Amino acid sequence: TPVNTHERVYTVVMIFLGLLVFSTLISTITNISNNLRQVNLKKKAGVALVQRYIAEKRLSLGLAHCIMSHLRRVHRGQQGHLHEAQIPLLQLLPENVIARVRSEVFTAKLLRHP
Repeated sequence: TPVNTHERVYTVVMIFLGLLVFSTLISTITNISNNLRQVNLKKKAGVALVQRYIAEKRLSLGLAHCIMSHLRRVHRGQQGHLHEAQIPLLQLLPENVIARVRSEVFTAKLLRHP
């Protein structure tokens, strides 16, 4: 409990500072959420437009499936897989650790290969 004027002023300032930080945090989370929603809406609108085109032009089921599959693959490809060269911090690891990482990454691929 604040006893003198300086402690009371400090307490009030800290309360307002906390309120400011909290409101900024909530605002940032809201903006990120809205941006994500907009990206998802654009993606859904694009898919809906392609589906509408397929329906209006009465494309065959096989061709429609081919188009939608390709678009899904392209979208997944845009996200892409990470490669070692894309992660600068991995270059800071000792060579023996990097060798172990490469061994685990590529051994799994070799074992799966028919």
